[in-house]
Amino acid sequence: MINKFSNIIFFSLIFLGIYLSYIGGYGSDEDTLAMINSFESILFSGDYHSSRFTGYPVAEFIIGFFSFYFGSFYINLIIFFFIYIKFIFYFLYI
Repeated sequence: MINKFSNIIFFSLIFLGIYLSYIGGYGSDEDTLAMINSFESILFSGDYHSSRFTGYPVAEFIIGFFSFYFGSFYINLIIFFFIYIKFIFYFLYI
């Protein structure tokens, strides 16, 4: 009974994450658009302009790449699965 219930929860969270990734767009965080603009400046001019004061070039490149070439759904989906995998490992080892 518990195993069946945990499977229902597991798959429900996956479907919810996919749905939220689809409708989420780029979210309400204005920093995401600045990260995409930072990637576009690298892509088109070869110059790096940080999206914020300190700059995070790895995140700007990854988020910018997937957003520019694939759209918001895929970058949201990738981030969701990374978070989901993190929670699985967390709850397996506590």
